Amino acid sequence: LIAINANDEIYIDKKLIPMVEVGFTIKELRTDNPRGEIVVQADVNSSAETMVEVMEAINRIDGATVINISAKTN
Repeated sequence: LIAINANDEIYIDKKLIPMVEVGFTIKELRTDNPRGEIVVQADVNSSAETMVEVMEAINRIDGATVINISAKTN
């Protein structure tokens, strides 16, 4: 699970991850579980820019990955 909170902070498996490390972290997770689903949960107050950056990082690692998206309200 990749979560983006209202402050545009990114959490992967409940760990705060800087944007510059998102691609590397996803790559590690894909190595451990190549068939695992990727779910991005974004707070409705997070920016679309952060969501797009995360999706682009996922796409660079594995362009065939289906990205499931959910929106979280406060």
